[in-house]
Amino acid sequence: MLQRPDSIAHNTLERYTNTPLEQFGSFLLRTNFRQYANAFAARFGVEVQGGTWANAHAPGENLSLIDFGIGSPMAGLVMDVISHTDPSAVLMLGLCGGTDDDLEVGECVVPTASIRDEGPSAHYLPPTVPALPSLALNATICQALDNSSIPHRSGIMKTTDYRMWEFDEAFKAELRDERVIAIDMEIATLFAVGYAKAVPTGALMLVSDLPLRKGGIKTKESGQSVLTTYAEQHLNLGIDVMTLLKQRAAPSLRTEWCRRLLGGGATGCGRASWSGSPRDRRRWRREYKLGDSKTRSRSRRRDERCPRGMAQDARDAIGARAEVTASAKRPVHCQSGTGAGLTVTVAATGAPPPTRLVADRSVPPTRTDCSSLVVHTISRSLLSGRW
Repeated sequence: MLQRPDSIAHNTLERYTNTPLEQFGSFLLRTNFRQYANAFAARFGVEVQGGTWANAHAPGENLSLIDFGIGSPMAGLVMDVISHTDPSAVLMLGLCGGTDDDLEVGECVVPTASIRDEGPSAHYLPPTVPALPSLALNATICQALDNSSIPHRSGIMKTTDYRMWEFDEAFKAELRDERVIAIDMEIATLFAVGYAKAVPTGALMLVSDLPLRKGGIKTKESGQSVLTTYAEQHLNLGIDVMTLLKQRAAPSLRTEWCRRLLGGGATGCGRASWSGSPRDRRRWRREYKLGDSKTRSRSRRRDERCPRGMAQDARDAIGARAEVTASAKRPVHCQSGTGAGLTVTVAATGAPPPTRLVADRSVPPTRTDCSSLVVHTISRSLLSGRW
């Protein structure tokens, strides 16, 4: 086996789950309680796979669930190795302690951000970068909650690796000053690693205890009662979210996260723009995102040659899948969509989008003048390194 990041990640995932890589769906639920895995298996009539991380899979739904245990280090590891399978979306179904006075046990929390008071996220992002979920995924979570009658709140959470903080008055005073609505041990890590690895990530949390209230700290008995009463309902909500996600356009979920497509920027680099084989996708991820410093330097130089999200912007402008070319000889001015103001030639073919898009270096464009750029389809030699 080649000692590459993707091959090691795949090997680690299979080793910890005792499950072949091919069984994992594109939509992934994450939890840290075995009751969720059992309920998932019962709903879809499948078995819970053994291993360090219990897991279950519903092939007909393109959906998988992993129970990874508790704590940010394990949460970061799972998120890292999962990113190498190119998931469409990852949703965390976890428990949290409600710190807002209006929250009650059994209510749901949709975190809009989480304070990074843990260690693993620092290995992926600078401390100045906030831990945020995918906005499109959060909107879908809220839609699923609105369709139900379950009380829910949105707001900022705090993620900490500090246990027994409930007896630290200084820490509790800090929580009140930060005005967070809930606290947990994994969310900030999930969001940070998801952002760093370009994986759309969100969370739907269940309030299991109210630690700032007298007698509100979770115990063995109260924790078991919460899981018995609410775990199945919580899981079903997560499945509803994933069902709604499948009905959404892929680019709307991916736009925030994909950093570059052949040097393009964050805008418009949707999953739908990539129709190559899994092998080529892994090669792209290795070339552009997981390589050494020299590879990343080459990627930055390519960023300077290619306009941001040009292909997807043009598709947005015509409202259909298209084959996109741009030339100074036969320009067409886009007047709508995110590609407004970009001079391109667009041929709406009705066929799937091109398998490959590449910049022609015969007339190197500048960052301010992309009219000389020619974008065309090529065969399978995109990632061969012959630029």
